[in-house]
Amino acid sequence: MTPFMNPRNAAQERYNNALTHTRSIVERTIGQLKRRFHCLHSELRIEPSRACKIIVACVVLFNMSKMYSAFEEVDELEEEGQEAEEVHEANHLQQDFQQAGFAVRDAIVNAFFN
Repeated sequence: MTPFMNPRNAAQERYNNALTHTRSIVERTIGQLKRRFHCLHSELRIEPSRACKIIVACVVLFNMSKMYSAFEEVDELEEEGQEAEEVHEANHLQQDFQQAGFAVRDAIVNAFFN
């Protein structure tokens, strides 16, 4: 925080950083899903309710494969040449940003919906 930045701007900057980081993770995960499940790579030409079931099934299988290490997947961060320590640090940042995001969400809920 610079000396001339007020706390509200600092909070907005942290929020924007968290949002940017979260969006990056979401986009990377969608890319991994599309690579693993070719049906997600192009248009699903079926009824929306059936498409939702297919997408959910793919995500469940993807999460199970991550949980049980059924597939060896090289993380994109490592593909770009970053060391394992940086990946570990990024995971901690993700958790910090996620907690900050939850706090912002809770503040919005309390301010406008209580």
